[in-house]
Amino acid sequence: MAFDVQRANRRLSDAGLDERAAEGVTDVVDSATSGLATESSLLALRAEIYRALWIQGAGIIAATAAIVAIATALG
Repeated sequence: MAFDVQRANRRLSDAGLDERAAEGVTDVVDSATSGLATESSLLALRAEIYRALWIQGAGIIAATAAIVAIATALG
């Protein structure tokens, strides 16, 4: 969920902060939080990690099977 600058400005103004100060506060908060990870970006990263691990696991199993087949063929 993105930071709602207009809503924050309105809430700060309604609480008694003058409009210019409210805008300054919300600008600072918006700048400070803009680079933070979102829930959806973390879930996408997690899915990518699981995919990479699955591919690596499949590669290890295939390599192990090939080694066993070669060792069996060589006697």
